[in-house]
Amino acid sequence: MQPQLPLEGEAFAAATRSFDSLRTWIADDAQAQAGHALVERHVLTEVREIGRLIIQAHMDLRALRERQLPPPEAASEGAKPRRLARNLDTILGTVRVQRVAWQARQRVTAIPLDRDLDLPRELYSYGVQRFVAEQAETMSFGRTGLALRAMGVEVPRRQREQIVLRKPSGKYVIAVGRGRSHLRERAGLTRRRCCSPRRPSQRPPAGPASRPTPTA
Repeated sequence: MQPQLPLEGEAFAAATRSFDSLRTWIADDAQAQAGHALVERHVLTEVREIGRLIIQAHMDLRALRERQLPPPEAASEGAKPRRLARNLDTILGTVRVQRVAWQARQRVTAIPLDRDLDLPRELYSYGVQRFVAEQAETMSFGRTGLALRAMGVEVPRRQREQIVLRKPSGKYVIAVGRGRSHLRERAGLTRRRCCSPRRPSQRPPAGPASRPTPTA
């Protein structure tokens, strides 16, 4: 079941409440003697959630406004609207994207908002994919996962490897520096030459040694 979209004037209400809560917390007398590490950690966590809520509000606004539009030119004749929803894992957390698909029997389905938002086919945003590809150039896949987890993003190891090794699907997914073969080797997907058995020599066997001609 798809979540109910908020009214257009209330799209940012959740982000506003979250910011007001953070402002109240940091101004409270209880934080007057708090160490900077506690304040920093709490603010970072809350700011990330505020950012996620702002992205979610933007997605909700786009979905609300799309429902008020006439059928797009890309829709086939006689196509009927159908509401779809999917998750998108961003650097700031998971958001829900609702959009309208125009479907007709034996015709290509048109989903205009997918194109307008430039949504990836994968669960992970291009921001997450770019982070994985860039970090894999300087650290192991395991450490890349820890760095993602510290930001509140969970990408399983197998998915991290696929992000780095497949052909880039967008301009944000890049693997620069030592090249893709270096990343494939670190993922354990290539054999090193030093480990392959040496082939026997193909040189023909030497013939019988020629004897010196006896002198008179």
